[in-house]
Amino acid sequence: MEKEKIGFFKKFPSQFWLVVIFEFFERGSYYGMMSFISVYFTDTLNIPKESVGVIKGVIQPLLYFLPIISGAIADRFGYRKILMMAFTLLGGGYFLTSQMTTYSSVFIALVVMGFGAGMFKPIISGTIARVTDESNSTQAFGIFYWSINLGAFLFPLFLVPFLKSINPSYVIIASAICTGFLLIPTALLYKDPIKRDKARKRDQTSLVQTLANAFEIIYSPLVLLSSKIKRSNLFKLVTLTLLA
Repeated sequence: MEKEKIGFFKKFPSQFWLVVIFEFFERGSYYGMMSFISVYFTDTLNIPKESVGVIKGVIQPLLYFLPIISGAIADRFGYRKILMMAFTLLGGGYFLTSQMTTYSSVFIALVVMGFGAGMFKPIISGTIARVTDESNSTQAFGIFYWSINLGAFLFPLFLVPFLKSINPSYVIIASAICTGFLLIPTALLYKDPIKRDKARKRDQTSLVQTLANAFEIIYSPLVLLSSKIKRSNLFKLVTLTLLA
């Protein structure tokens, strides 16, 4: 039995387990904070519920759209640099959120955190894709998603109630510590992954072109949707003209 366990862990490289740990603490920090932050804003900071909804309405799009841009930049400049920046923004954003008391300052602090979270997301999945192959990639992503769910389950269930009973701001401070501390293993242990099929060649595309390509991906669905709407309106116009 022990040999099987050792074989299982050796099935994946050390970089894989490192980023799985990163994912566990990052998602635990995020869902731990989000599990009580609405109550914290309204009861402790006296921020109106409508304003809290606005904050969440801004943070969520950042988490969906930023990975396209940060992923393109990471391919250009390296995963490790973007990961270091992500943990800096995450830890700093959480800490600022725990210290701020006004609506505008809390809003800005959470936007900083949102930028960090959006930068973090594609680096982890990209690393896993590059350090695994056809023989273990499916199981690797299964473990990856398991770490997300485990962090999202354990932090709100055990850590948040305990810290909230002492001081509500400690929950957000804990999120800052859990993400900011990850700068240390990133600096000491994390290495830019190399594709297994061939050595990775650094793209020579300029930063401006890289950002332009990322925005093209973001806006292309909108352009297609707009063109479909225009064609639909033209079809209706022609139909109404023929029927008139």
